[in-house]
Amino acid sequence: MKSDFIASLRLIRNHPWFSLAIIVTLAFGIGINTTVFTLANAVLFKPVPFPDGERLVSVSGRHPKNENWRMNLSYPDFTEFQAQTKSLEQLEGVNRFQAILSETGVAPERFSAARVTPDLFDMLQTLPAEGRPFSEQDFLDGSNRTALISSKAWKTRYGNDPDVIGSIVRLNGEATEIIGIMPDQFRFPSNEDVWIPYRPENAREDRSKRPLQAFAMLSPGSNINDANAELSLVAANISQEHPETNEDIGVDVLTFHERFNGGPIRIVFLAMMTATAFVLLIACSNVANLLLSRALTRRQEISIRSALGGRRSQIVRQLLTESVSLSILGGILGLTITALGVHAFDQATQDVGKPSWILFELDHRVFIYFALISIGSGLLFGILPAFRASRLDLNNILKDGVRGSDSKRTKLLSSGLVAFQFAMTFVLLTGAGLMLRSFFQARGLNDFLPAETTLTASIGLPERAEERYATPEKRREFYKELKTRLENLQRAKQVVLSSHLPGLGAAKKNIEIDGQEITDPENPPRASYIVQSEGYFSLTNIPLQEGRSFLNTDIESNQRVAIASEEFANKHWPEESALGKRFCFPEKDKERDWITIVGVVSDIVQEGQNEDAPPLVYLPHSQQPWGYMNIMLAIGDNPLSATSDLKTIVQDLDTDLPVFNIRTLKQAMERNYWFLNVFGTLFLSFAAIGLIMASIGIYASVAQSTARRVQEIGIRIALGAHPSHVARLVLKRGILQMAAGLIAGLALAFSTTHLLSGNLLFRVSPRDPIVFTFAIAMLAAIGTAASWLPARRATKLSPTQALRED
Repeated sequence: MKSDFIASLRLIRNHPWFSLAIIVTLAFGIGINTTVFTLANAVLFKPVPFPDGERLVSVSGRHPKNENWRMNLSYPDFTEFQAQTKSLEQLEGVNRFQAILSETGVAPERFSAARVTPDLFDMLQTLPAEGRPFSEQDFLDGSNRTALISSKAWKTRYGNDPDVIGSIVRLNGEATEIIGIMPDQFRFPSNEDVWIPYRPENAREDRSKRPLQAFAMLSPGSNINDANAELSLVAANISQEHPETNEDIGVDVLTFHERFNGGPIRIVFLAMMTATAFVLLIACSNVANLLLSRALTRRQEISIRSALGGRRSQIVRQLLTESVSLSILGGILGLTITALGVHAFDQATQDVGKPSWILFELDHRVFIYFALISIGSGLLFGILPAFRASRLDLNNILKDGVRGSDSKRTKLLSSGLVAFQFAMTFVLLTGAGLMLRSFFQARGLNDFLPAETTLTASIGLPERAEERYATPEKRREFYKELKTRLENLQRAKQVVLSSHLPGLGAAKKNIEIDGQEITDPENPPRASYIVQSEGYFSLTNIPLQEGRSFLNTDIESNQRVAIASEEFANKHWPEESALGKRFCFPEKDKERDWITIVGVVSDIVQEGQNEDAPPLVYLPHSQQPWGYMNIMLAIGDNPLSATSDLKTIVQDLDTDLPVFNIRTLKQAMERNYWFLNVFGTLFLSFAAIGLIMASIGIYASVAQSTARRVQEIGIRIALGAHPSHVARLVLKRGILQMAAGLIAGLALAFSTTHLLSGNLLFRVSPRDPIVFTFAIAMLAAIGTAASWLPARRATKLSPTQALRED
């Protein structure tokens, strides 16, 4: 074996350009496969970085009407699950919220935070790196408020100042003592930076409120199926005992990865792994074709070995060792591509909210995978050429030397490999085309919005500032004063407040239409809705079709009003005007609070990624004063230049209130579709690499076939064959290979692209004719061009030179 390896390295050294072509081809195939596995490993496979992380699971309620709709737990349900399960060693909960930290003389800052049950950190076997953990006293109602902060928050906000431990800060307006700093990288459960004790207070017996996300450690010897079965029995008992709040509500126990990275995320990474497998198969078939061609030139060498007593198994072993050596060298070069690719993806997803415990790094799993595909690829592309080269007619080879045409079997193998490359490339190209078309569809929505000239920002009034923003009136007055001050800015042409930015989602509730009976109580009508201030439709260029806009007189004490989208109006009153019609958001055991429609506006695609979203209505902020609102300032050129003025005005109103998500409306809209942009670009990169490889493959196949037919072509030219006839003769092989690949690829794409639908596509059919036509045209053009080059060279052959070729 050692001698085979040394001989293979000597052969690689003696044929540097041929070897380099193979190594580079494999570097791309193995490199991008290792890149995607590194990403998928971090997201889907690697245990979470906690002691006994493989036993860490999520426990959530399951909605009776939608098995994929997971619900938090009420505190009473949580305590019953804690008390009645043996398959779980520990069950703890978190209640996630947004915390505003502020101190005198320092700008306030908003952090993701969590209220935690007493033994959460004990379950995770994690103690503060500095300071102390929570004590029993910290969880008692009425005790002083305490908090733990992350190492990241300690560094970014407090400059690693050790004196911060024991200091008093304002957390959502309430005095809170920082008692400790958590270890580096700890931000459980996702990206939290602040933790405070969870105090159930008035939720101890209230099953209607579901504040807790629950996490647990499986007991030794138990598995997820055991836990699901046991907790399902407990959930069924709770449902029977408390049907008013828990009727038919089930329970789901999921791995930590499934809880945060299931559904579309899992599908997209599995789709990427499939796409890169296609690229590697294209690379392997390309290399196999090259080795098949070289085997023809090595026939005499191999025949001499056989004649001298070399067994076929020894020859096959030597040839496979050469293939594996080339593959390993390609893999080593591919690690450079992996390092660059992982870094680029990490940078592209820095600001999209991925959990902090997802770390893209080359661990032992990645290196095992890398070794397996490097060796496996060498065996895969080497096996056919090795067996083909070792089956030789010694007498004919030793007599004729290396000259001659390919055998029919070799031709068929070579042509099949090229066709395979084109089929795989077609599937990659259609997948990439569909995702990029989805991205451009998303970018093209609502193109009437002033996206480049509008500054947007968000404000969230503290949840627990009981005195300052506890009542609707206080929230209304704050935002009224803020809007007035912003309107006085010299550059502000218009100022609008909105619960959701245009085109970027909406709240949803069940509704009841006055005078219309609900025919299906299990599926009542629903509405998407946005809370906004006056001036919204003017700023966003949404035309008023009927009635009026909101007025300053639409206050809480007056009749509640709304403005309907045309879709909402046409759905519920298709034969008459919606003006004056009424609807409400029904609440159990409460009197109907009817809302009258005073206007109808043109439609906007408010939830582009949800084509089944309910129709949209707009409510005035003056009658429904939410605490969390978005600011939109029509500025004109360079809207971000107004950032400092905006922050100053907010700070003048409330020194404890941060402004966040400051960006242009265009940036906000593009960020909403980062998923399509990043993954569409990745798929396009895979398709481009596959296309280049397939083009090289068909060029090499036709060129080498032509080179071995030089004498035949020379004779035809000497006998008077026209150059166009010679060109057609050479082109025919390339065109047939390409056509076979396109037909196979078309069939494969038609049967697989539907898997992208619903998760990766945006308002694009998985069999979009534009994308398929473009893919066919591109591959046909490139395949024809790659075949034409050797055909053109063949027409310029001199008969005399051709007949002298060996």
